[in-house]
Amino acid sequence: MVFSLTPPASAGAGWTYTVIYPFGPTGFRGYGPFDLISTETGGLFGLSSGGKGRMAGGTLFRLKPPASPGGTWTPSTVWSFEDMAPDSLMEMGGDLYGTAVKGSARHPRMGTVFQVTF
Repeated sequence: MVFSLTPPASAGAGWTYTVIYPFGPTGFRGYGPFDLISTETGGLFGLSSGGKGRMAGGTLFRLKPPASPGGTWTPSTVWSFEDMAPDSLMEMGGDLYGTAVKGSARHPRMGTVFQVTF
């Protein structure tokens, strides 16, 4: 799941835990989210370790913030990795860059470097 932590209003009080988006083992957005980043273009982007694609290889997903505080975040799949496994994600200059392991069915021992431009 993707969650946020809000610091306490006063010293010694507890932090507030809020679920932004729950992922499930068979969710159409994948499962096992990781490498979550916030970008200048808005929203959160991250990778999921599986659950989507021909071979359940994972996804690059986006969570768009709600229009008003306390509203629902809107998920979308940016890319399905099919038979690859996404491994890392970073942002530079407004673009996303990452790596995926396993390559493809055609080249199973090779990896992939990808770029997403918005």
